[in-house]
Amino acid sequence: MSRRFEQATETLEAAVQLLHTGHDRDAINRAYYSMFYAGLALLATRMVGASKHSGVISLFGKHFVKTGEFSPEAGRHLREAFDLRQKSDYREDFDPTHEQAVEIVSHAGAFLEEAKKVWDMQTVSDVLPGGGFASRPSSFELQQPAETGNESDAGSD
Repeated sequence: MSRRFEQATETLEAAVQLLHTGHDRDAINRAYYSMFYAGLALLATRMVGASKHSGVISLFGKHFVKTGEFSPEAGRHLREAFDLRQKSDYREDFDPTHEQAVEIVSHAGAFLEEAKKVWDMQTVSDVLPGGGFASRPSSFELQQPAETGNESDAGSD
C-alpha cells in the first residue's frame, strides 16, 4: 500500500473522530482530503498528477471513472466533497450542517473502500525503478503450449 493510501486512511479516521466530537467543518475537510489522497495514489499508478485539486479531480474522472474502473457515483461524491470543503473552509457565511458532515464522511469511507479495490487490481507491484511499468504477459501468453502427442520430439533440438 502506498504512503498516500496510509494518509487517506489516517485522514478518514480523523474525520470520524471529528464528526463524533461535533467538529463538522473539520470533519468535512478531513473526509475530502481522505478522498483526495486516495485519488492521488491511484493517479500515481498511471504516472499522472496535477498541481491543483480541480486538476486531480478532473484527471481522476478521466483515468478511473470514464474507464469504468471507478463508479460514477463515487466520482460525483469526490466532486461534491470538494465543493462542500471549499464552502466550509473559505466562505465565512457558510455553516455546514451535521447531516452534511455525516454524509460526506460516509461517502469518503465508501470512496476509500472502492479506491482500495481498484488499487489492488493495479499492477503496482510491476512498477519499474525509474518509472514505467513492466509489461505483464497476457493470459494467452501464460498458457502452456498444447500437447502435440509426439513425445519423441521433446529435447531434440
